[in-house]
Amino acid sequence: VPVMDLRRIIPGHFAGGVAEALPIIAISLSFQNIVPVVAAQLEGDRNAIRQTVLLGSGIPMVMYLMWMGAVLSSIPAEVLSSGVDPVLSAEGALQVLGKVFSFAALSTSFVGATFGQVEELAARGWAKLSPDTAVHQNGFSKQLESPEPLYWDQIRNRERLLLYLLALAPPTLLAASASDLFIPALNAGGGILSPLLYGASPALMVWVQRYGKQPEEESRSQLEALVPGGK
Repeated sequence: VPVMDLRRIIPGHFAGGVAEALPIIAISLSFQNIVPVVAAQLEGDRNAIRQTVLLGSGIPMVMYLMWMGAVLSSIPAEVLSSGVDPVLSAEGALQVLGKVFSFAALSTSFVGATFGQVEELAARGWAKLSPDTAVHQNGFSKQLESPEPLYWDQIRNRERLLLYLLALAPPTLLAASASDLFIPALNAGGGILSPLLYGASPALMVWVQRYGKQPEEESRSQLEALVPGGK
């Protein structure tokens, strides 16, 4: 195992690269796309949803920090500045651990993003659900509570395959046709799309709910429970 030198991870050594890494950090730690799936599986239990989101985001963040600290303190500075992947340049146990961690990080992100996209497509009517499930989903979208989770046995096998094809085929074709697009896509997603989608959009939605068209009296209490605060 390479010797770790903690002096290599002094913040001043990477001050110039922090700004460049912010878009990738932002998109790597995004969790909002999986919240609808988590909320449906936990049947709208707010405490359970909150704990799941906090733990599900906190544990990976700690693991990322520990991993980056281990790599950056074990790889010489000349290797880091040479443009060579530090994991590929490592030897022995560190190289094996690096490959395992990289595979786990990619696979878990892939699974979460796929489930979130498939669930979103199903909720938008791309699959024929039973009337009961449709009522449950409508109730969940309005009141943040779902009597039942989305049952996959109520979707035909052909429609389930269609959902996965719709979720996976476009990005697969794009990645195959433009293999050098990965880093620019991360920068664009983390630097522009992620802040707009997960930062500005929720704030605008809350503002519209609070100060837009006044809701009917019967739904006012539900609205105040969903977006408390404000004037």
